[in-house]
Amino acid sequence: MWYRVNWHNDCQGVPVALSVNRMVMAGRVFLNGELIWQDEALGEKLSRNWNLPRYWLLPNSLLAEQNTLLFHLWSTTHPGPGLGTVTLGPVDQVMPEHRKQLWEQRELFAINLSVSLVIAGLFLVFWLLRRSEYAFGWFALTCLFWSIGISNMLVTSAWPFDNGETWDRLSLVAFILYCCSFCMFAWAFGGMNFPRLARFIWGISAAVC
Repeated sequence: MWYRVNWHNDCQGVPVALSVNRMVMAGRVFLNGELIWQDEALGEKLSRNWNLPRYWLLPNSLLAEQNTLLFHLWSTTHPGPGLGTVTLGPVDQVMPEHRKQLWEQRELFAINLSVSLVIAGLFLVFWLLRRSEYAFGWFALTCLFWSIGISNMLVTSAWPFDNGETWDRLSLVAFILYCCSFCMFAWAFGGMNFPRLARFIWGISAAVC
């Protein structure tokens, strides 16, 4: 897909910044016909920019009064292909918006992932020390599945798989199993036991996965 943004530079001589909150999946950026950036992988193992904000300081030597930005994007099957929000303007206006995007799309998920993995490891140790406390084991498994699911928000390449679609599928499977594990944890924590319902939930989930 190609996207074109025509814009007028009212402040010539002033540094101009460009921010894009997402590009699905990989791409190249041109300013007035000159390539200013491209992803590392534009082939089968596409880079994954679907949740990665990008920021550039546009070269003054390429700027004119009338300018054209071209975005050339590559994507396989994905629920939300295309170009995200484009922000263009002075550095002191664009940079705060870019930092906000980084916080919301990257740093919050990184913190969430780190905390979830620590809790998963902690409760796994608790369960290994007290095997009769099934709630500890189920909670550790719940946190582990959640961590696998949100990892898809942070990975920027297909590695270790052959394509990025595998990451999407793995994330969906992890969230399905997360829901099942959370049910098991809630029941174990409340001292409840529903063997038939548990078999039904795991069976349906396995079929969906």
